[in-house]
Amino acid sequence: MKIPNWIKAGILAASIAGIGIVSGSVTAPGVDYYAPGGTDVAVADGGTGASSLTGLLQGNGTSAFTAISDSSTTGQTLRVTGASTYAWGALDLSNASALTNTLPVGNGGTGQTALSALTANPTGTVGLTAVNGSATTFMRSDGAPALSQAIVPTWTGQHTFQAVTLFADGTAAAPGISFPGDPNTGAFRAGPDNFAISTGGVYRLSVGTTYSEFTNILVLSDGSVSAPSYSFNADVDTGEYRIGSNDFGFTAGGVLQLEIKSSAILMPTLASSSAAQTGTVCWSSPGGNLTVDTTVACLASTMRVKQNVLPIDVGLKEVMALRPISYELKPEHNPKHLGRMVGLIAEEVQKTDSRLVALDDKGEPLGVRYMQMTAVLIKAIQEQQGQIDQLKAVIARNKLH
Repeated sequence: MKIPNWIKAGILAASIAGIGIVSGSVTAPGVDYYAPGGTDVAVADGGTGASSLTGLLQGNGTSAFTAISDSSTTGQTLRVTGASTYAWGALDLSNASALTNTLPVGNGGTGQTALSALTANPTGTVGLTAVNGSATTFMRSDGAPALSQAIVPTWTGQHTFQAVTLFADGTAAAPGISFPGDPNTGAFRAGPDNFAISTGGVYRLSVGTTYSEFTNILVLSDGSVSAPSYSFNADVDTGEYRIGSNDFGFTAGGVLQLEIKSSAILMPTLASSSAAQTGTVCWSSPGGNLTVDTTVACLASTMRVKQNVLPIDVGLKEVMALRPISYELKPEHNPKHLGRMVGLIAEEVQKTDSRLVALDDKGEPLGVRYMQMTAVLIKAIQEQQGQIDQLKAVIARNKLH
């Protein structure tokens, strides 16, 4: 039955005086005022308007409570979704009505109602080490910090520079372009329009507008007669090359013209016949100059160049001691495959008169001075003619007797 308000007031007073709730019923000693399954007590009369409720309760203010369904998602909050309606869900920060005032920085907020107050232009520079700043502002999205010009970066990959890259001039001991593990080896500017290279802090090579200079030995590949190691852009088969051990060659048009060996100087393209020559190639000593004499075969006979002139002291006796021979040159000394020749043996001539023999750089006999031999032959003929004249005189006297 429905309990009048005055009875409910009595129940409240009785509850204060010690009357309790037992097994879901409102009781007083010997009296049941309300038991489960009975009529629901209206909200206006202090009841719930429902017999069984779970979760949070929402009252309509007049006649009943309704339960708000629970949420199984951790971290959700109860939100107002409409007039006197509620639901569980995430807090919608895009809704201006969801927040009021400002959340302090200490609680994870900004402490500002407008974020523009938190932005600023960058004041630091980008370097090679991290810096823990102390500013409480954020960098604007279109801002960028300056790059420190004092940094010394270590490049670990390939870098391509689209513009001219300028380096310090440097010196031979500290070149402007060098290496971390070898700072005194690299390239530097030796002066106006002069590019130089140093190794070990010592100047080795420079390239200027008029000439290039090497302070070390320049080692080239051997090359060949048709592709010399030292040649020219417009004439690649003319230049110098290494023929073999201690053998240096000059080529022109891919043809060997001059060969300089440790033991001889060869000109393989010269005609092998003396008749084809217009002069004599002369070697002057000291100085080692090669010249061409078209008159007296390299010998100066004028009195203007002579002193201490004396009669010759050799003649017929020495000529008679000489042994004229015919011979062939050994293959390695006969590139033109010349036939048999006539001449003398330098070692034999040296025993007769050393002045008639030319020596090599080791002091050993190399050749006979055939042109100087002419004076000896003249003296021998004169002596022989003297002997003939004496014999003629003897014969003439014998005829008189």
